Amino acid sequence: MKAHKYLEAAGISQADFLQGPTFSIRKTYNKLRGDFPKVQSRKMLCNNQGCPRWIFIHYLAIYGRLATKDRLIKWSINCNPTCPLCENWPESNNHLFFQCPVTHEVWEKILTWQGIQRQIYTWDQEQRWANKHAHGNNARAEIYRMALSGCIYYTWKERNMRVFQQKKKTTAVLVKQIIQDIHTKGEKKPRNAKRLRELNFYP
Repeated sequence: MKAHKYLEAAGISQADFLQGPTFSIRKTYNKLRGDFPKVQSRKMLCNNQGCPRWIFIHYLAIYGRLATKDRLIKWSINCNPTCPLCENWPESNNHLFFQCPVTHEVWEKILTWQGIQRQIYTWDQEQRWANKHAHGNNARAEIYRMALSGCIYYTWKERNMRVFQQKKKTTAVLVKQIIQDIHTKGEKKPRNAKRLRELNFYP
């Protein structure tokens, strides 16, 4: 066989292959690939029914790649370090999600809308909570993933509107927009639609 070198690389001899009752391409592939640690955020991003732009911004936030003011200053870009949302604290990824009083209020209302009663954690703690409690394929987990991505996206969008266009939206408007968009996207999947019908469309 011309492919015997690949079998040997996977730890399977040609004799074992010919004499064995079954052969699994999947197992051979996994042996050739080797062992890699699973990315904890994969469920948050890969199994997310939200808009692609939500997921993209969520991805950048997870890996700290958004151009927040603390990063701009590190790049020697002269700018006001104050958060444009609360106008009180230095802007950073950790501050925006969700220690800023404005985004804290938005995320708290989104959680309450889902029926989740808990305190708002730091960014790293929020990711760990999501990875632990919202990794399943049930409707509640899928809607949570959408809600988190939507909240991150609209937080970043509102931040940019205030920086570049000097326009502001209230927290009530932001919450309403996020929830209505989740309803619009979630209605496409029957089990999510059933769960969303149990929640308010207008918070």
